[in-house]
Amino acid sequence: MLFDIETAYLYVLNQADLSIGNMQKRVNVGRILANFPERVKGIISAALMDFSHRINFSTLMVRERTEKARMIRDTILSGALKLLEQQVYILEIQHILSLKKDLQNLYLKSNNDVPMIDLQKLARQSLWDFKAAVALLQDDSIGLNVPDVKSSEYAVKADAIVKDFADSPEGRMLELKKIEGKLNKSQKKRKGLFEMLGVSLSIVGMLRPHGFGNLQGLLTYATSFLGLPLDFMLGLQNDGDSLEVRMITGLKLS
Repeated sequence: MLFDIETAYLYVLNQADLSIGNMQKRVNVGRILANFPERVKGIISAALMDFSHRINFSTLMVRERTEKARMIRDTILSGALKLLEQQVYILEIQHILSLKKDLQNLYLKSNNDVPMIDLQKLARQSLWDFKAAVALLQDDSIGLNVPDVKSSEYAVKADAIVKDFADSPEGRMLELKKIEGKLNKSQKKRKGLFEMLGVSLSIVGMLRPHGFGNLQGLLTYATSFLGLPLDFMLGLQNDGDSLEVRMITGLKLS
């Protein structure tokens, strides 16, 4: 009878190990297992049921059967707890990266320094999201849970990230990006202003023949957008009949 119990025990553990191994493959590539507690409870339930069917219920070795059933449950739960810890680590990385992304967006939208109250709000929201995600992987009814210290450790990390982000390499690169963006906007504005202004060239010529009279000429040419001619003016004036000349000479020059 003891041999039958041991054989059934080893067989059931092997099948349970295969199920845990299939989940392990998905976790190894960074995936979070949906309905993880239900899957673990399903593996435990199926293993205990299979174990019971494989042994002789008529046997009087109740203590041995009970002990082996407990060992089956504990072994499966031990493997599940390792998977839980790995998934919590993955969630921590995902939420830290999400927090940094939110910080980058917050700093990009802000023209000045980001208020500390806004940074603390981001840290609290990130902690809440992390705890909510971890809660979906736990089930206290079967002992599938992680210590509360995990949340406390994450809270410390989140607070440190938001407080030190401005002086971090990511924060400094982001600040340089903001400065570069402001410079580009300023250059675009100046370029647009200069395109609205025309470029002009003026030539003034003075013609002064012998005598008191003189001729004054004015030549102006202006160009504007894309070099197209905008204005051309030519002027000529004879001021020989000015009052000053007539008072000196008494003559009227033409």
